[in-house]
Amino acid sequence: MANESNFHSLSKINRTSLWVYHVPILCCSNEVESVFGPRFDLDRFGMSLTKDHRRADILLLTGPINAKLVPSLKKIYSEMSTPKWVVGVGVCSFGGGMFAPKNEKYADEIPINVYIPGCPPRPESIINALLSIANEAGKHESA
Repeated sequence: MANESNFHSLSKINRTSLWVYHVPILCCSNEVESVFGPRFDLDRFGMSLTKDHRRADILLLTGPINAKLVPSLKKIYSEMSTPKWVVGVGVCSFGGGMFAPKNEKYADEIPINVYIPGCPPRPESIINALLSIANEAGKHESA
């Protein structure tokens, strides 16, 4: 019986503290870094950056995904623990933006759960997307 209650409290901790792995490809990485900085302080919501993608719950993609990056991103995604979520930050991460030639879109290679539009997106919209994933994680853990 004690093991079951420990498991319940562990799942509650996992639900409220998500680890984020950021792949800084181009411009939008400045906005993501500001979200984790002192002004917006995403730590107060229980989220923090990690340097190891194997421990991450959320993968943040910022910037255009090109053909050379796809194998590396697929490897990072496959090595992440489950459950895992992917956030496409900015127009470039899922549409190529102004950096990609026409019809060259590689965002379909990795399943993106939340799209954040904008060039660059506001830090508030990044926080809103991450909080929606935290709510989804809470529903996933309680199910």
